[in-house]
Amino acid sequence: MNEKNNENKVFAKGYCFEIIFVFFLIGCLLGTYYEEILWYVKYHVITDRQGLLYGPFSPIYGIGVAIFVIFLGKNNDKRNVWKTLLYASIIGGVTEFATSWIADVVFGVEFWDYTGRFLNICGRTTIPYMIG
Repeated sequence: MNEKNNENKVFAKGYCFEIIFVFFLIGCLLGTYYEEILWYVKYHVITDRQGLLYGPFSPIYGIGVAIFVIFLGKNNDKRNVWKTLLYASIIGGVTEFATSWIADVVFGVEFWDYTGRFLNICGRTTIPYMIG
């Protein structure tokens, strides 16, 4: 009998394009529904927060989740929770800032503006949102 058949197979031992893409899709969906729930709680109105793609997909959340998986997914058990929170905040803030800047410079559109918000960074992101 072949010894390889007796080995325990580990799901998602390493990250490949397919696994990261699945995380991307999950992030797109959860981010869209998260925004819709917040909108309902704040305004008591059911809305369809459809974004760039057809259906309930918000690619900014998917990109964020994919970046988190790539940079924070492996060896996470070797870091403490505060370092992980710090790294995730920085990655999330840089991603949001860069996305806002690219949309503004390349496409001439402004998807969000946090100028009046507490601890905003050039109106493109805020420190409280980065931590959140």
